[in-house]
Amino acid sequence: MIKLIAFLSIFLFTQTSFTESKLADSSSLKNKKISIKSDQQMKLLFDKEKKATFKGNVTIKMEHMTMKCQILHVEYEEIKEKLTLKSLQGEGEVYAEEKEKKIQAWCDRLTYTHRDEIMKVFSNTTSKVIKEGQSFEAKSFVIDLKTSEMDVIGPNVLEIQLD
Repeated sequence: MIKLIAFLSIFLFTQTSFTESKLADSSSLKNKKISIKSDQQMKLLFDKEKKATFKGNVTIKMEHMTMKCQILHVEYEEIKEKLTLKSLQGEGEVYAEEKEKKIQAWCDRLTYTHRDEIMKVFSNTTSKVIKEGQSFEAKSFVIDLKTSEMDVIGPNVLEIQLD
């Protein structure tokens, strides 16, 4: 309960500055810092639903990933008395970058499941992903960040940038 109160207090004082909260990494249960910045107040639903929503020029920075969007929904869970990131969903002018795997994405909506390390990229028209220098455009993508495998869904265009 004390950890939940500390987690809640960290989120409450972050309207226009970086939120720094320590969540356990679900794969190793080591503490990882997650920074969230948003322009507007956020909606917090702790205890029962374990969710938080941030609005207005949101930026979230994690160890290897950064995401910018207009609305960010965060879900967490408690594992072995540690708060653990469960999933993220960014909406509106989403940009995400996974530095370790060299993946960038631009889309309308992006979901990220932390435990499985799966990134789903969606757009009403066209999403764009650059993976290791190759550019892809399609309506949606499913990217496994553990294996770097990517499924392209819908009509797509492949552009290969050669050096």
